[in-house]
Amino acid sequence: RMPSPNYRHNFYFSGGWIGLDFTRELAKTEIAVAHRIADAFNVAYKRFVELQDKEQRTREAEIQVSLERVRARALGMQESDDIGTVTEVLFQEERRLGLDPLHAIIGLDEGDTVREFIRVDFANPDRLTMYQLTLDKARLQDPYLNGVWDAWGEEEGRLTLHFDIERVEQMLEATNDGRRGHTQPTATDLGPFHQTAALFPEFFLVLNTCEPVDDEAFAILQRFGRVFGVAYRRFRELQDKEAQNHELTIQNALERVRARALGMQESSEIGEVVWQIFNECRELDF
Repeated sequence: RMPSPNYRHNFYFSGGWIGLDFTRELAKTEIAVAHRIADAFNVAYKRFVELQDKEQRTREAEIQVSLERVRARALGMQESDDIGTVTEVLFQEERRLGLDPLHAIIGLDEGDTVREFIRVDFANPDRLTMYQLTLDKARLQDPYLNGVWDAWGEEEGRLTLHFDIERVEQMLEATNDGRRGHTQPTATDLGPFHQTAALFPEFFLVLNTCEPVDDEAFAILQRFGRVFGVAYRRFRELQDKEAQNHELTIQNALERVRARALGMQESSEIGEVVWQIFNECRELDF
């Protein structure tokens, strides 16, 4: 049986103290030696802090490089399907940072539906690794999801859910009709896994891993989401502008057809109106 200590001595250094418990009081010479031990440890502690700071700066530099790669690819999007290539870059950067993704997903809020771009890491290198999934937003309330998607709203949030094989099978059955692409995963392909999502008002990023994701890994996922969000909003703005320009082009074409039709003086000119319609359709890339 260990004797109960009756005396506590704290010997301080720059980052804290060394606590020593004794069953007796220490002599002055012993206290002096303990102070010297604390001073010696202080040298090691300062070196420890320097190394820790250096490791943190190196880690932050690695994260910044990965964020920039995702940002650059996202800013290069020309059409919505390009988000698939952004998902691929996201998957590779998550792997480079040691997050060990099994699957990476970018999901988009498209009104009544959700469109997901999913990168799956198959063991078979001949399998295609990217596919798309479109499902009714109401499917996020399916029982197998345990209501966790209720957290997706106007604010940033976090979602976690464990998928055992049974839940993976339920998921595949529920989403089988909305999948696009040649890759049709099975429960053996996918799971089991732990799902973590960084939620944003217009989209979400999902990281599926073998083990639960810690706070540091989630913070990185959230930073990826914020980088993607800036590019995605710009992409949506460009899409809206292009749609407005296209609508203006259509209106101008309709106006030219209308003007030619109203300008007819005799019925034989109907052929010219038809010719005008043909030309306008060709200009609109029909």
